[in-house]
Order: sequence, then C-alpha cells, then structure tokens
Amino acid sequence: MELTSNNVDVETSSNQQAIFEMVLSAVKLFANTQNIDVYGLDNLVNILKSRQQGIITIANHQSDFDDPIIWSPLDWNQINVETFRWIMAAREHIEASSLLSYLAPNLKIILINRKEAHHKDSGLHQEAIFTANEKLAKNHDWVHLFPEGRLFQDYGRFIGTFKHGLAHLIMSCDKDLAKELNKELIEKNIINKKYISSTKLPILIPIVHFGMHNVKPLYQNPNILQNVHIFYGEPINLTDILQQLKIEIFIGTEKRLEHIRTFLTAHIETKYLQFYLLCFEQVYGFMPKDIYPNDTGYFQNQNAIKLAKLSKQIYYLRSTIAKLSNDEKSSPKYPEELNKYITLLKEKGNHLNFITINEKNLTDYDKERLSYNLYGVQHSIENTEKQLYDWNKKYCSK
Repeated sequence: MELTSNNVDVETSSNQQAIFEMVLSAVKLFANTQNIDVYGLDNLVNILKSRQQGIITIANHQSDFDDPIIWSPLDWNQINVETFRWIMAAREHIEASSLLSYLAPNLKIILINRKEAHHKDSGLHQEAIFTANEKLAKNHDWVHLFPEGRLFQDYGRFIGTFKHGLAHLIMSCDKDLAKELNKELIEKNIINKKYISSTKLPILIPIVHFGMHNVKPLYQNPNILQNVHIFYGEPINLTDILQQLKIEIFIGTEKRLEHIRTFLTAHIETKYLQFYLLCFEQVYGFMPKDIYPNDTGYFQNQNAIKLAKLSKQIYYLRSTIAKLSNDEKSSPKYPEELNKYITLLKEKGNHLNFITINEKNLTDYDKERLSYNLYGVQHSIENTEKQLYDWNKKYCSK
C-alpha cells in the first residue's frame, strides 16, 4: 500500500478499529514483558478526560519503540481510535517498512518530510505542519511529537536540542501569530494554504522516559525484562511566554517570526530540561555532568540553562520597557525607571558577551540565539536611551 499524503484522515470503521485494537493489544503484551515504572500518569489522564482544546505531548527519543510503549500504561477505556494521539513521524522511516506503510493510515501517523531526506516538501511550511495545525486548532485533537527530531541512544542519558517545528506548530494555533504566519505564506508565494487559529492554545505536556534504549537498541532485535521509567509531567505554561513574545511582532524587526520561534523553542527546551533533570536524579540518584552529546558541540546543561534564562530575562526587560513607554510616559518616575532598565540590559549584554567569548564550540542554534539576544539588547538600549532623551526634552526643557 503506497502512502500518498500526510493528511490521511481516520475514517472510523469496524475494520479500522479492529486493526487499531490488534496493534495496541500487541503493544500492551510486549510492554508486560518489561519492568515499567510509571510516574505522574494522572497529569496526562486528567487532561485527556477534560479536553477543551488541542493537546501536544512531547518526549525524548531513545528508540523506535518509544511510541507506542509510552502509552501502554493507559487503560483501554482511555484508548480509542477517535480520541487517541496523532504521531508525527519521519516519512522515510515509515515508508522503509512495508508493514508500517500499510498500517500507518490506521495508526494515526502524520508523515514529516525531513530536510535530511532532501524531500521537496520539507521545512516549517510543509503539509504535515498544516495537518497537525488543523487537528489541534480546529478538531482539538491530541498530537505527539519528538522535538529532538532524531534518536539519541548514548547510554540513554543524552537528549538533543529541540527543533523549531514544535514552537512553529504552537505559534500557528495562536490568533495573532497565525495571522503573521499567513502573511509569511503570501511572502513566500505559498498559495492555497492557511494556518487555523484557536481561541485556546494547545496544552503542552512533557514526557520523560529512561531505559527504552535497552528495550530496542539501534539495529538490533528488541529485548525483554528491561527496566523502563516513564514520567508524565504537568503542562508547560505557554500563555504567559507568548504574551511577552508577541510584543516582538510590533518591534518591527525583519526576522521577528524567526526570533519568536527561536526563543519559544529555547523556553520550552529549558522547561523540559528542568523536568528531565528531576526525573534523571529520581531514577539514577545523581545529576548528570552533561546531558547533550559533547561530540556534537552542544552546550553542557548549565550553559544551556544559563543562556535560556538570560534570553527570558532580556525579553522580560524589553516587554516591561514597552509597557512602561505606553502607560507611564507622563509619570515623574519614568526617567528613573528607564535608567534602571538600561543598566539591567547592559548587565545582561555583558553576560551574553562573556558566553560568546568563552564558549568555543557553539552550535548554529546557540549562535543564533546569542546573536539575536545581543542584537535585542543593543536595540533596546538605543531605543530606551532615545525615549529618555525625548522625555527629558518634552518635560524638562525650559
């Protein structure tokens, strides 16, 4: 059976339900051959029971068996073909298996065209993203993805940096950002496509697991009686951070959507990283020295967290200045407040320069994040100093 489209909607039928239940039964049987410890499952179950908006689940990627094993703890009454998750998976991997190709339409798989596979329809504005956007914003479905974009099996203790697709998908569901993204589609001459926004953002639930690299090692047969730990976290707050980030739309920078994607990715990655470290310590009894593969030049965890925290602080300062400028221009404390924020911004800029000078092996992702934040600091300092000059000229000149 040839798969010709990413957007293969599930038409519920007795035949399809039978295939779905057969596969899930096999999964549950295989999961019973493992030693699986489950933590926080209620965080997911409660959201599934009361869903009033789209749901996104994200997890680290250790093996080809991660999905669906991470869903095996769910009871049968929580699993049916209509409400079960859609999974975003690489087209080349699914189509490499005749069995998966045949089962894919019945297992709710959205096929992603990865740039690495040199597919003509790849990148952020591909069919798979529009499909996932519709399912989240219009249908309030559940979509699962692996934000690292690839497997990491280095002793099961490493994770990769997050790709921008997750942030882009979340942005596409927001009313204001979907409008901007649709403008971007016109600029890129992408016709007959449009992002659908929702009154409510999707709920984002982090999942962390350990041990799956032993259940299904790369290029080897699966094993039984392996120790597996699965953690289901509390939802990551997206509303507050997007409110701050949307100020970027009005700053007028040429690459504002790209910058929002970069920072939102960094924010989610940092929140996920914090949850990952707590889970790691609970399983192994110590904190890892580093959780990104050193041979690929990724930041060690402390530097990654430091950079993401600095990014967040800078955005907070910039959004505060913007609010101050709109609401309190006539206040006598206005110049005092502006001077305070100029000092804080210069301090953050010095921290960023320190990272730039002292970190030799920066990835393109981290270079982009550093470059943008350095630009943002300088841009805000110049604007704030101008605002201060204009205020003094208006209110203090005789």
